[in-house]
Amino acid sequence: MQTLADALARQANPFPDAPPVQVRHPLTGLAVGMVAPGEWDIVVIDDRLVEGLDAGGNPVYPVCRRAAEAIRLQ
Repeated sequence: MQTLADALARQANPFPDAPPVQVRHPLTGLAVGMVAPGEWDIVVIDDRLVEGLDAGGNPVYPVCRRAAEAIRLQ
């Protein structure tokens, strides 16, 4: 059974720990942080959109902003 505190925390932050999510466009991403109430930064995971490589040689993906209503957990 979920406690009231857990329910309120989940409502305030429905995407803790950068979970994989689905959004209308782009289709695949990681929710990396809340930027405003109900608004999230999503790292777009699509090799067609790689913007370059970081210092360690890892691909750098773009970030977009989406409303919570447009995001679903995978």
